[in-house]
Amino acid sequence: MDTLEEFPPDLDEQAILVAEEYVQGVQREAKTKAIEEIVVEIHNVPYAGDDVSQNRMGNTLAIANWKYNEAVGLTLKQQANAEGVDDVTKAMLNGLADIHIGVYHAVYKDNKLDWKGSDGKLHHVEAESIGEALYASMMMVGQAIKNAVKGK
Repeated sequence: MDTLEEFPPDLDEQAILVAEEYVQGVQREAKTKAIEEIVVEIHNVPYAGDDVSQNRMGNTLAIANWKYNEAVGLTLKQQANAEGVDDVTKAMLNGLADIHIGVYHAVYKDNKLDWKGSDGKLHHVEAESIGEALYASMMMVGQAIKNAVKGK
């Protein structure tokens, strides 16, 4: 029985409560199963779309955004110092790089957060450190999966 309407209409109050709990459990299980079975195909690659996979995708994009922000300032500096760049362009690129690097530092380095470490202690860390930890742990998960598939 998947809905309350499928139960006999003459149930007493206690039986109705039990029936409601049962139906809610059945519906919760159906929802969980439906979410766990989500698969989307993008560019011929099937991606699991369940909650855990979406969380991993979000983490991956967070790392990509962090790395992008880190790279933009450095790329602007490299472009400014490239051979053949005129003084006006060099000054503009250096100015943009300085602005971007300043913003990067304000967001990822100067922005300190309280973070409970796996040692159970509270640490005052840079947002950049959290990005580094996320990246490192994602690489370790990938290696663990490779090892498990190889039977190590």
